[in-house]
Amino acid sequence: MNLSEQFIILALKPNKTGYRIGPQQLSAGMAGSIFLELTFEKQITINNKYVSVAKTTRSRDAAHQAVLEKIQARQKPRKIKPGSVSLPSVPGKLKR
Repeated sequence: MNLSEQFIILALKPNKTGYRIGPQQLSAGMAGSIFLELTFEKQITINNKYVSVAKTTRSRDAAHQAVLEKIQARQKPRKIKPGSVSLPSVPGKLKR
């Protein structure tokens, strides 16, 4: 189980439907866990607050692959700023 999946499990309410945290916190937590995993797997690098794809190999996880493709599609390097990362469609993909 990867870090993103563990985060979703911890965010779920026990014995109820829904999450313990709001959608903004869920999105930010998912983004952070995906960026952390991609960095550990050396698929992305972060230099001087700019993120770039280091490896072009496909990720084994659909959410991770979606983030990699989004980073690669940008013409300019993306600068990481607090509060600027959100992935609203990723939690929905993981629920399926």
